[in-house]
Amino acid sequence: MIFFLIRLAFSDRYAILFAGSSKFKNYRHQADIYTIYNQLLVRGFTPENIGLYAYDDIATDPRNPFIGQVFHSIDHKINVYPGSDAINVKGDDVTPESFYDAITKLPTTSNDYVFIYYDNHGGNGILGTPDIYKDIMAVELAECFNKASSSNLFKKCLFFIEACYSGSTGKLLTAPNLATITASMYNESSYSAIYDEVIGTYISNEFTNNFITHIDQEPSITIGELYQYLQKNTERSHTCYFGDESIQSISLSDFIGTPSKILTHPVNKADIKAVKPSEATEITLKFLSKHKKASIRALARIEILRLKAQTEKLDTVLEMLVKYVDPKNYDKIMNEKQADLSPVYFDVLKIFREKFGEINPDDLGKLGVLASLATSHTKAEIVQGIFAVVF
Repeated sequence: MIFFLIRLAFSDRYAILFAGSSKFKNYRHQADIYTIYNQLLVRGFTPENIGLYAYDDIATDPRNPFIGQVFHSIDHKINVYPGSDAINVKGDDVTPESFYDAITKLPTTSNDYVFIYYDNHGGNGILGTPDIYKDIMAVELAECFNKASSSNLFKKCLFFIEACYSGSTGKLLTAPNLATITASMYNESSYSAIYDEVIGTYISNEFTNNFITHIDQEPSITIGELYQYLQKNTERSHTCYFGDESIQSISLSDFIGTPSKILTHPVNKADIKAVKPSEATEITLKFLSKHKKASIRALARIEILRLKAQTEKLDTVLEMLVKYVDPKNYDKIMNEKQADLSPVYFDVLKIFREKFGEINPDDLGKLGVLASLATSHTKAEIVQGIFAVVF
C-alpha cells in the first residue's frame, strides 16, 4: 500500500479529504472534494498539509464534455480539478485500509486541529470506497480514531460525513476530542442536489453544497453555528452531530483557516433538484444512453442492465436469507429500520460482502437486513444461511 504522509514539523492544522467513489455517474463526490481542497488552499493550507484521496477518473473520462476539467457549479466558470499530481492517493489505492492508515498515522501532534471530510455512498455502519468489494466499517473506523486520540495525534478533530445512513457511523465514533457531523440520520438517504444538464450528471450533494457555500459566506462562524445552519438548510435529510460537545464553541477557522478570497457563490434555489442517489444514477445513465457517441450510449445501456441485475440479485438473496434463518419473523426483519449495529452484524456483514460480491453502491442501505437478523440470531446461524443462499 502506497502511503504518502510525512511528519510535519510545525503543522497546526491538517486535513484529510476522501472522495470514496469512482465512475462518471458518481461525478459529484470528487467534485465536492476537489472544491473543498481548493477552499483549504486559499485558507492557508499547503498541499503538504492536505491528504487528498480520489480515484481520479472523472476529469479524463471520455463522457466528460470538459476533458481535463471538473466543475462544481453549472456556470462552468471555475475548474475545481487540482490536477492528478495534487492527489496523494488515487486509483486502486483508495481503499478502506488507506483511510484507516490516514487516521492512525496522522503527521500531527497533540496541539493540532484535524479536519476530515468523507464524500460517497454509505449504509448501516459502513462507508463505501472505490473498492467495490470492501467498505469502511464503523467499528474499525472507531478503533482508528481511538488509536489516534490515545496517541495524541490531535488537539481536536472534526469529521464530516456526506453519505446515506451516515448517522449510523457517526454515533459509533466516540473517541475523546472528536466531533462528527453527518449528512443524514442512521436510517435515511442523503441527497444529490445540483444537476448539470450539459455534463449530464449531478455535480454536488445537498449537505455538502450547503457546507461549501456557507463556509465562504460566514468564515468566522463556530462549529455549533455551522451545524445549526446545516441542520436547518439541509431539507431532504437530517443533519446530526455526535461526539465532543465542546467543539461546537470552537471557531471553524481553527480547523480550516480563514479565506484570502471567496471561491464559491450562492446557488440559485431553482438549480437545486434534490433526489436520492439511486435516482441520480438513473438520471445520469438515461442521459448517457442518448449520447451522440454510439460507444457511450452502449456503455450506458450496459451499465443500466448491470446495476438492475445487481439490485435484483441483492433483493432476492436477502429475502432468501431471512426466510432461511427466520421465516416466522420475515416481515418484521425485512421492515426493521432501527436495529442496533451489533458486533455480530459487522462480523456477518464482512462474510456476506466477501461471499456475495459486487453490490450496487446505491443499495448499501439494504444491508441493514443483516443488522436486523443479528439482533436475534447468532453469527453461526446467519453465516449458515449466507452459505446456503449465496452461490
